[in-house]
Amino acid sequence: MKVNRLWLQFFSTSNGYTENAEDYWGNPVPYLKSVASPWDERVAPRFAESTTYKVDVLLSELGVSVQALKLQSDGGTSSKSGSVQAIRNQLRILSRTAGKRVGQVQVGTEQFTGREIREKLGLRSSAFDWSMVDGKLVITTYGFGHGVGMSQYGAQGMAKEGATAEQIVTYYYKGVKVDKASKLASAKLKG
Repeated sequence: MKVNRLWLQFFSTSNGYTENAEDYWGNPVPYLKSVASPWDERVAPRFAESTTYKVDVLLSELGVSVQALKLQSDGGTSSKSGSVQAIRNQLRILSRTAGKRVGQVQVGTEQFTGREIREKLGLRSSAFDWSMVDGKLVITTYGFGHGVGMSQYGAQGMAKEGATAEQIVTYYYKGVKVDKASKLASAKLKG
């Protein structure tokens, strides 16, 4: 791939995969494609992390009104366990991206991207699962960062296994060729 300038992206820790640029930022970049990054889970000190939210706090942080939850036709709930079940049914992950991050979620009548949820709640990653525990929502994130480009912990794991810098760079940036800076400088001087 011949490119004059690269938009090199990197982040801390993958969820086991990197993300396609278009799945996070909306614009495709040919060398920023999803690849497996299995090293992160082994070497990153905080690969997974859970955060617990009261439902009303979660809704407030997302800017979703209680009325957006379709709890019952009369708008109420009959019991605490019925309320928890009704809320659980209104919080759904609708899709995942190529990088196994959350693509779309539904909260009642509202829809969000995984990135929007990450940013609104201050989550470590848009790779997450959620579950209701004791009437509260527990969100477990995997990895840390946007997920596009090179994972720093993944690169460290590759290096520990003996990969060279060039092997690491060409693994995370698909189709990119690494060359010596001196060759580039001399080519510019000649041209």
